[in-house]
Amino acid sequence: MQTIKRKSHQPDEFFLSDREEACSTSNKSFAAFIKDYRKHWYNSKGKPGISTKELAECVGIGPEMFRKILIKQKPDQSRDCISAICAALAMDEQGSNAALRLYQFMPKLDIESPRDNLIIQVLSGGFDDLISIDAVNARLQRYGLPALDIINHRDRVGKRTCIGPQKSFPYLVLKKNVKTVTTEHMYDQYNSFESAYSFKRYKCIATMWLDDSVNKKIYILTVGPNDGYHLETRPWSAKPFKSFKTIEDTGDFMDYFQELKSMARSEQCRIEEYLNDTRNYYERLSAKIWNESIHVFMEKYNYTIPERNEYYLFEYIDGVYRLSVAHKSLFMRKYLTEEEYKEHYGEDAASPFESYDTLEAIEGLWKDSKSSEESNYILKLRASVYRKMKVEIDKCLEQLRNREVFVRNLEYIYDDRDRVCAYYGVADEFKCELAHEQGDVMTAGVDSANIITEDGQTITLEISDLYRAFELGFNSADEMCRVKKTKGSIEAVLK
Repeated sequence: MQTIKRKSHQPDEFFLSDREEACSTSNKSFAAFIKDYRKHWYNSKGKPGISTKELAECVGIGPEMFRKILIKQKPDQSRDCISAICAALAMDEQGSNAALRLYQFMPKLDIESPRDNLIIQVLSGGFDDLISIDAVNARLQRYGLPALDIINHRDRVGKRTCIGPQKSFPYLVLKKNVKTVTTEHMYDQYNSFESAYSFKRYKCIATMWLDDSVNKKIYILTVGPNDGYHLETRPWSAKPFKSFKTIEDTGDFMDYFQELKSMARSEQCRIEEYLNDTRNYYERLSAKIWNESIHVFMEKYNYTIPERNEYYLFEYIDGVYRLSVAHKSLFMRKYLTEEEYKEHYGEDAASPFESYDTLEAIEGLWKDSKSSEESNYILKLRASVYRKMKVEIDKCLEQLRNREVFVRNLEYIYDDRDRVCAYYGVADEFKCELAHEQGDVMTAGVDSANIITEDGQTITLEISDLYRAFELGFNSADEMCRVKKTKGSIEAVLK
């Protein structure tokens, strides 16, 4: 583990809080931000990067006017105009709020505002194509809310430009709701580090009631973020329930289902944000395999001086104990893979502002004659945190060795232990069979097998190696082979 040096000397002053905010003074900052998002899309010729002209057409603004807006030569644009640009690029709520701030420190989208909330839901819809501004306006229009007021001048007939024609809807929305259901909210049914903060524990379901006054029927539409589309008709007919695999199959209900999908995804994102802040949990502890070593990490919030907005992250890997201090929770960045974190939370440049690899490194700083009494208080607090969290980490390591805690609890996850062979893709090598009369129970036919790694080497793995690797969080047979070759055993990652 690389030793991280302190980034600055300890100040003489005692700061209860010390926040630094990035200020954009460059006229190109907003344009550069939008340019980065344009790169994510293909243009009309199928090449990467939608042009400024094409984006202007999506928003409904003339190319020259749009160019001036981007470089802030027309800085008096409405908040709706910037929101429309963000919507056209399918930015999520976080990206849109960043754009609003960059443009003119405009207020962020507010979930408590009915109009803003509908816009957020559209942005959270997970679109694979550029979003039509008319689609956004249709959603607003359905609930009697003002359409996006995109540009500040009027056309020849005195109407606002970029506002599409009024759209008629076949059904009246009576009510709608979105709820989160889970059977695992209060406990981890798998008793495993890997599942303790899993996104799979939450399921957000959105429901809408529609009135068909022509046919005198009520339709109940239901959808989850990753489920199919379900329709119930009342009064009940011969076939009151229908399900659709794709949204294109839903016919007249497609726009309503799209809204529900956005609602469910928006709620899923909101719930997942709770997971991304240890302040909601007081403290959290977990472990995983990282770079073929056991990585145990723990995070807690500085409730002793909450005004400092500090998180303590304590890690153990390769014999090094490190305490890091940050202004943002880093737990989920350690808990998830880089790809998983990016998928759920986007790009995040947050990093610790202080790190200590030994207790002596902290103690040496407060003995510095240049340090003030107030600074020493902060350092002594961190030294105390270091000691206490090290005790918890060492306890966790011992529990892992004694099989008292697990990254994955084999006994809870699988009824048939040999199922780990299929998990690691080596069922054939271990000659596994399924006993259908026993409910497809998997049984290994041999106790050991020769595994050919990606680089062509042959390593012998015991079935017991698979059991233990699963418990410790190994992710592949290749990973097991490398550890057995370099360290002699699976258990060696704990030494």
